[in-house]
This record gives sequence, structure tokens and C-alpha cells, in this order.
Amino acid sequence: MDYEEMKKGHYHLVIVREKLDFFNISEFKKIFLEEIIPVHQRVAIMLAGNNEEISSSVISMLIIAHKKLAALNGSLVLVNISETHRNLIAMAGLAAFFNVIDSENDLN
Repeated sequence: MDYEEMKKGHYHLVIVREKLDFFNISEFKKIFLEEIIPVHQRVAIMLAGNNEEISSSVISMLIIAHKKLAALNGSLVLVNISETHRNLIAMAGLAAFFNVIDSENDLN
């Protein structure tokens, strides 16, 4: 799994360089939910490898992560997602559910 982690403002930023899809989402989901979230309450994720496509399995993982962080009084931010991703999130009725920012420089 090709991803990078770094501190950015008050957030733990995870940049996923590899395209997430049905074939590798289980591996990343395990890492994200079991290793990253229990340690960091404010998490930002950038799906750099998913330029124009985002599968339902990725959206499902993001919903689970959001709920898990909310239960811990934490937060999840989606960073620099494409217009296609924004439209899919809106069509799924999740625009108010996810906090989306344009740039990692906006994390504070």
C-alpha cells in the first residue's frame, strides 16, 4: 500500500498515492481504522491516487472512519478531492456529512 503520513497543523494527514479500489481497500481500511484512527483523533485524507474514480467501497470506508472518529470526538477531513469526487459525494447525499477542504495548506 503506497501512502504517506505527516503532521499538518492539528491534523494527521494521510496521503494515499495508490488508487484505492475493491482489490486493495481491505488492506488500507485495516491500516486506517486499526492503526491510524486509534492514535490520531483529527485525521485528514488525500486520495491522490484516485483522480477521477472513487468506488462505493472507498466511500463506505470513509463513512466508517468518519463515524469512528466522531465517536472519539475526533474529525475526518477530505483534502483536495476532485470535482468528480465532490459530485459523487453530493449525489450520495453525503455533502453535509464530510468536511472537504481544497488544500492541505488549509489544515489548521
